[in-house]
Amino acid sequence: MITMEGNYLSPIIDAFKPILIFAVVLWGIEIIITMLIKDHKKAKRKQAREKRRLEYQDRRMANDAEHAKVTRAMRYDVLRRDNFHCVRCGRGKEDGVKLHVDHIVPVSRGGKSVMGNLQTLCEDCNYGKGNRYEE
Repeated sequence: MITMEGNYLSPIIDAFKPILIFAVVLWGIEIIITMLIKDHKKAKRKQAREKRRLEYQDRRMANDAEHAKVTRAMRYDVLRRDNFHCVRCGRGKEDGVKLHVDHIVPVSRGGKSVMGNLQTLCEDCNYGKGNRYEE
C-alpha cells in the first residue's frame, strides 16, 4: 500500500523547480556581471594611475634636463656673487650651515637655469621654501 503523505508535496515542488532554477541562474549571472564590472573599474583605475605616472615622469625628465644646465662653474659663480652667504638669513659656511644654489622661480613652475634665477640659500631656508616662489 502506498501512502499519500509524502506525495502530496511532489506536484508543488515540481511546479516550483523551474522558478527555482531560473532564480539560481539569475543569481549566477548577477555574480558574473558584478565581477566583470569590478574588474573593469579596477582596470580603469590602473590605466589612470599609469597615465599619471607617465605624465609625472615626463615632467620630472624635463625638470632634470633643466637642473642639469646648472654647471659646477655656474654654482661657484652664484656662491661667489652672494659672498658665500644665504641671501635670506645671512648665515654662511663659518656658521656651520650647508649652502645650496637654488632657483628663485622653481623649475617646476617654469623657472630657467640662468644666473638671474639662481640664489644661494642655506639648507634650512631652502628646505623651508620648497617649490614656492618667494621674493
